[in-house]
Amino acid sequence: MLPIFNAIINGDLVEEPYKGFTDEEKKERTKLMKELEKKVREKEEANAKIEVDVKEKEKGIDKYRKDLLQIRESRSKDHDKLKTENFSLVKFSLNFLYPGHAVHLPLLFLCIGDLQGAVRGL
Repeated sequence: MLPIFNAIINGDLVEEPYKGFTDEEKKERTKLMKELEKKVREKEEANAKIEVDVKEKEKGIDKYRKDLLQIRESRSKDHDKLKTENFSLVKFSLNFLYPGHAVHLPLLFLCIGDLQGAVRGL
């Protein structure tokens, strides 16, 4: 007979019946499951925080868009207003670099004036 048939007849190719996990394997797997569940909870909490931040930023963007729309509408209605407004590179750059710090601008201009006076004194 062929060797493969001998192996089949002898039962060498039959898989052993499943006996389940050993106690050690069960402990390892439950420990692994607890660690993975903990990681999932941490990720969900981090995602919730990020979602809150995203919603706050979206609200800020919406407010900014509304402000821009109001400015555009007011300028389109009043052409004389465009003639009287001027552009200041210093104000623009400060607002660009430090948005929301308009309260501190007078102090900054005072400091700049003091620096200019100090430079002139040299």
